[in-house]
Amino acid sequence: MIPAPNLDDRSHADIVAEAIRLIPQYCPDWTNHNPTDPGVTLIELFAWMTEMIIYRLNKVTDKNFLAFLDLMGVDLQPPQPARSLLTFTLSEGSDATLVKAGTQVATAEAGETEPLVFETQTDLLVIPNEIVKCYSQWNETYSDNTPFVDGSRDRGFEVFMGARSIERLIYLGDEHFSTLNESAILYLTFTTPDSGDVSFPQLCEWEYWNGHRWRGLTQASVEVERNTIAFFGPPGVEATEVNGVESFWVRGQLVEVPTQAEATILDTVAARIEVLGEGVAPDEAFTNMEGSVFLTVDMTKNFQPLGSEPKPDYAFFLAAQELFSQPDATIKIEFALSEATVADPPNPSEGLVIAWEFWNGKKWKELGKSTPNGPKEGELYEFDDSSKAFSTSGEVSFKRPKEMAESEVNGVETYWVRARILSGNYGHPGTYELEGDRWIWRDERPLKPPSLRELSLKYLEEDHPPETVFLYNDFSFTDESQRARTEFKHFQAFQPVSEESPTLYLGFAKKFPNDRVQLYVHMTERTAMEVSSDFAEQLAQYYTEREEALAAEQRVTWEYWHGKEWKPFFPEDGTHNFTQSGFVSFMGQKVFKKAQRFGPSCFWVRCRLEMGGYDQMPKIQAIRLNSVDCA
Repeated sequence: MIPAPNLDDRSHADIVAEAIRLIPQYCPDWTNHNPTDPGVTLIELFAWMTEMIIYRLNKVTDKNFLAFLDLMGVDLQPPQPARSLLTFTLSEGSDATLVKAGTQVATAEAGETEPLVFETQTDLLVIPNEIVKCYSQWNETYSDNTPFVDGSRDRGFEVFMGARSIERLIYLGDEHFSTLNESAILYLTFTTPDSGDVSFPQLCEWEYWNGHRWRGLTQASVEVERNTIAFFGPPGVEATEVNGVESFWVRGQLVEVPTQAEATILDTVAARIEVLGEGVAPDEAFTNMEGSVFLTVDMTKNFQPLGSEPKPDYAFFLAAQELFSQPDATIKIEFALSEATVADPPNPSEGLVIAWEFWNGKKWKELGKSTPNGPKEGELYEFDDSSKAFSTSGEVSFKRPKEMAESEVNGVETYWVRARILSGNYGHPGTYELEGDRWIWRDERPLKPPSLRELSLKYLEEDHPPETVFLYNDFSFTDESQRARTEFKHFQAFQPVSEESPTLYLGFAKKFPNDRVQLYVHMTERTAMEVSSDFAEQLAQYYTEREEALAAEQRVTWEYWHGKEWKPFFPEDGTHNFTQSGFVSFMGQKVFKKAQRFGPSCFWVRCRLEMGGYDQMPKIQAIRLNSVDCA
């Protein structure tokens, strides 16, 4: 319809304000403009009379409009009976109930007004069911319309529009990730059976949980093989719960679905952590001399790990809870001797032997032995010592024993390794000896114990499968932990675009009976502003022809989930492909299965726009079950 013009839109308050504003111009001696002034009271009276005249003046436009339509041959419709949409609700626990056509329903009494009586126009099977989920999906976007499907909110929703991107994620959970820090590098490796030139990890944006939100990982500029990616360790990975599992997580979010489906097929997933660079300091360090005498080592200064006068059974203890607790890791203890200006280079004896040991839960067990000529024994744990028993700067490395256990040393219970002198020394203190009547200083092998200026721990894990691998596709998780650690058991990490056609999904709490069921779809009607180029009967004629043309172009297909695939059904579509409000009536299918989609498990019905389109995307105000026309 063409909106009738408003000839004068002033209200009573506008007229009063305008009159008071003109008082100084026409009557400057009148200075009291308060409502208590008799003159202002007269202004308000005449303003009320003027407002009544304006009201009647604006009625002229309605008469002119009707006369104009009459001139065009457009007649008023004859009186019509009142019509309404009636929705039935079953009592809790009730079964499906048939409401016959002609059933009378009355409005509630209101004072002396007699209730209006309506009659249902068609038979209606009232079923104990409800719409619990409603989603629109278009390509890689979706919208959750569930809050608006009952019509309780004014905004409604567009049938086939998506507002949010669909997330596709791979979650890797492992307790080892707790050791990630700024000195570490995380390597992730994905083996793929056949992905062409596409590197799987480069398809994703990778993140970690910092205790508050997911933060991006920084890719390390190190040389890696294809399908491997390296990240600098973040400052702090915190544990969180994903799909009911508490762990330390990193995740990859697919940026864009690749054109090759093979690019996201995986065989195995592996991770490893390297703590290199400057390494990390040990948690505790003690020098143990005779008996239970322990001295705390201050590694911020030059220090003597075996004391100032090393002897057999003197030991150097190191603790590192996180590093020493990692199974299948190669541990490296790297140290540098003090500068010559600070301490003399060590003076090891030929018979010096140092045993590196760990606690296995019952006793101290040997990792390997070290001498000034190099390592001695230690093949079991791949022991090596380039420092040659603290005689030069270097590193001690070994494979972390599987049987390594926590022990208490000097009141601190954690994982420990120790370096203990078995035999030999680093020289003897000089002494004065009486020779004849003279004291002579004798210092044939001067005591020069090892002195260190710095010590750091590093470690390198072997590639190992993460403890947990979750995939998040179509709003639900799948656990692929077992297949991710088993060769030749391929799995699809990210599902391809499930439906490229614009689609509306309706999730029902229960399956339908094998009988006639109908939905009422209330479409948002066009307003005059949206179609201001047409008017009156020409307007109606235009839309009739246009909708017929669009309906001929459009094809909306209705489907239900059969258990393995979507099966089509053919309802009586009174909405004419969502171009007007109306009923969608269909027979409930015998085989109607639940499916998990968009998160919850429901009985799903969907309609897809297979071809054609709309000048303006149709908008649904509400979708109702158990509704029928009444007059």
